[in-house]
Amino acid sequence: MTYMVKEADAGLIVKKQSETIEIEDVLTFTRALSLEGLEIDPGSYFLEVWADFDEFSVKDVDGFEIVEFSLLDMFFAVIPWLILVLVLVTFGYFGRLRYIKWKLSRVRYPLPVNFGKIPRKSDKAFWLGKIADTDRDAWYDSKDLMTHILIAGSTGAGKSVGASIYFE
Repeated sequence: MTYMVKEADAGLIVKKQSETIEIEDVLTFTRALSLEGLEIDPGSYFLEVWADFDEFSVKDVDGFEIVEFSLLDMFFAVIPWLILVLVLVTFGYFGRLRYIKWKLSRVRYPLPVNFGKIPRKSDKAFWLGKIADTDRDAWYDSKDLMTHILIAGSTGAGKSVGASIYFE
């Protein structure tokens, strides 16, 4: 097997390499031909492979390009990705702000609840239900029944039901 790398324009041989392979039947293989250490200019090249066996000879030719790496080329390849990332981050940031604003507009009770001031479960406390928009239980201490209680809310909020719970 003979491998030759030739310039496409001038036909000059840049590299030539030979090897002997013994083939009994059909053989498929891959070879890597290193061009390191050679001063090769960017451009078009051909790879010619000659296989000689008995009185026969087979030739195959394939073309390839050698290009010069440029930081400017890399810069222009990266710029569109940077712009895309910047646009996505910007849309994500303002979309998140809009989502938070929308979510806050749907909250029934926008003021935070100080759970430290709410009575906790004790021997003399009784369970009233759940605190609105939470999974926490609401308890009322029976010793506080001596004080006045204000139940306020809009129409249909359950003031009467809440008051009846105290008296049951």
